[in-house]
Amino acid sequence: RWSPAEAASDPRFHGSLLYWARHATAAPRSSQERLTGVFPRGPLHPLAAQYRLPEEGLTYERILSGFTALSDDLEAMKAYLDVNIDLVPSKLFLRALTADKLAAQSRNDLELMDQLKETRRRYIL
Repeated sequence: RWSPAEAASDPRFHGSLLYWARHATAAPRSSQERLTGVFPRGPLHPLAAQYRLPEEGLTYERILSGFTALSDDLEAMKAYLDVNIDLVPSKLFLRALTADKLAAQSRNDLELMDQLKETRRRYIL
């Protein structure tokens, strides 16, 4: 009999572990199920009226300006991200921030690079 830690490190069990993780009743099977069942995010978040971004005309600059406007309040930043999680995938926004930072670095715009680096650090928190 294998312990869960031993099974996780043994490649023979990876297929069955992945199958369980994808198809277990506790795991959401769709983005809608995850949105409504796991945590109240997106339009269902209690602070959606305050922080929700409009779906039309959504741009990286608009998302970034909304995020940086709240950068002094950690709870407000978390709420902003949770409210817009269905519109702005978190990893995609992080990649865009990183690309913007690297573009500023390649142009030798060190001031903008430092600002974006700090914004990225706050986002990762």
